[in-house]
Amino acid sequence: MRTSLWAALLTLLASVTISAATHAQDRPYEAGQVWAYSTTEADAGSLIKIQEVDQIGPEDDPMIVYHISMIGIQIPNVSDPIEISHLPVSRETLDASVTVQMSPDVEFPDYHEGKQTWAEANGGVFTITLAEIASLLRDQVAPQMADDGVVLGG
Repeated sequence: MRTSLWAALLTLLASVTISAATHAQDRPYEAGQVWAYSTTEADAGSLIKIQEVDQIGPEDDPMIVYHISMIGIQIPNVSDPIEISHLPVSRETLDASVTVQMSPDVEFPDYHEGKQTWAEANGGVFTITLAEIASLLRDQVAPQMADDGVVLGG
């Protein structure tokens, strides 16, 4: 009896997991959408906006790139959160990260200059989660601000 109960429970969990994975892959991501995403407590309230959807790579095997902006990233000892104007991310990044679509009436920085710099450098595409990207940015920006003589802490 216990064995069949466990088997039924595992089957149910597996079907829920497969259903959730399929649902995430079915999300239609479009330019203009604003999303909340799974993040650390430090960045609670941070949002992303899909600024543009692009295609790169060879015609026979293209990759879809989502050019996003991110707001609300907290830097240690800095009172105001920072904004990132341009981040190129994959669909896998969005599928693994976004949680709730928000109102598009939130102001985001212009992304065009960042996208142009990225294109000129033949830049890559992030495939890690948005929370991991925010953590990397935090780890890189705080020391750079200190090196540039920016006074940290309010």
